[in-house]
Amino acid sequence: MTKSRGILPPRKVWSDEELALLRKRYPDESASVIAAAIGCRIDLVYAKAYRLGLKKSDAFKSSTASGRLDGIRGADSRFKKGQIPPNKGVKGVSYPGMAATQFKKGITPHNSVPVGTTVMATDGYLKTKTAEPNQWQWTHRMNWESVHGPIDKGMMLVFKTADHENCDPSNLELITRQEHMKRHTLHNYPKELTQLLLLTGAIQRKINRRLKDERATTTTNE
Repeated sequence: MTKSRGILPPRKVWSDEELALLRKRYPDESASVIAAAIGCRIDLVYAKAYRLGLKKSDAFKSSTASGRLDGIRGADSRFKKGQIPPNKGVKGVSYPGMAATQFKKGITPHNSVPVGTTVMATDGYLKTKTAEPNQWQWTHRMNWESVHGPIDKGMMLVFKTADHENCDPSNLELITRQEHMKRHTLHNYPKELTQLLLLTGAIQRKINRRLKDERATTTTNE
């Protein structure tokens, strides 16, 4: 049993039909509408659209559906011309007794590590401290660029093996986002597994809709 089981929500498996719908509708419709049509959380729509490189169209951005300011909405809460911020000229905030618990100039935090330190990040990838104060880079990306130079826009740096602690450039490769998507599409799986994944996705969408309806009912009753 993995540590995340029962803690993190189930991973979203996108069917070919859902991906086609996302590509067609994302540029000109709000993510909330698409999420409702697919039956998933809105953050999953944003995340998948980002991985696919989908962007909102200029027409959508200029429409009221985008939720952007039109010059009227939010005007009451914006600064007026000539208005002086209440904190102008104030440097920091100090209350009686604060000085005793504040860091003094020159004090190094107890958890500070030297430049060159490599640690495991929470998402399973190594990162290396490259400069002070507290500047870090992904180790695999840093190692690749030290040999091959900067990574071109639109390319993805991926591991050749499942060992993400092996950040040697020989275990890395650059691929396009399209190639990355092809490697993880359902077409690469056996037919039986593909059908199981699609069925699992359908069941999860029904569960999500049921939970959403229950939350809505609870809110209404309250």
